[in-house]
Amino acid sequence: RRKPLFPGRDSLETIKMQVNKCGSPSLAEQTPFSHRARQFLATLGEVPPVQWSEALGSASVENVSAAMTGLVGKLLHFSAPRRVSAAQSLSHRALAAIHAPSDEPLCSRPLPAHVRAPPPDNLPLRDMLLAEIQECQAPAPVNPPAAIPPPPDNP
Repeated sequence: RRKPLFPGRDSLETIKMQVNKCGSPSLAEQTPFSHRARQFLATLGEVPPVQWSEALGSASVENVSAAMTGLVGKLLHFSAPRRVSAAQSLSHRALAAIHAPSDEPLCSRPLPAHVRAPPPDNLPLRDMLLAEIQECQAPAPVNPPAAIPPPPDNP
């Protein structure tokens, strides 16, 4: 059964788990972090990265090759600039048996702006969803019951 590698209950716990697996980022790698983030990382102390063969073995992953555990370590480096790219990952020896360069073309130019653009303001979508929810939850209109004729007079 698969288990999450960083199953934190909140962001601080998740960061602690990442540091405990990936190791502490160097001071140079922490430069883009906020002052508070750097202070938090300092409270964790210097933590070396784990041996991924042991970490993945404890997660019930069977028959994980040394090449694959090496790739996992490169993919999960704490510092994003030091992680391997998708192209580097695909050409790694751990994926040699399943890598098909002719079927996995690389993007040779930047994506168009509309693809890279930040998501639009969600307020119109929120308003549409709210209106739909209110419409579905609105009470059904009550039609007045038809007048019931009085009972016939029995002489």
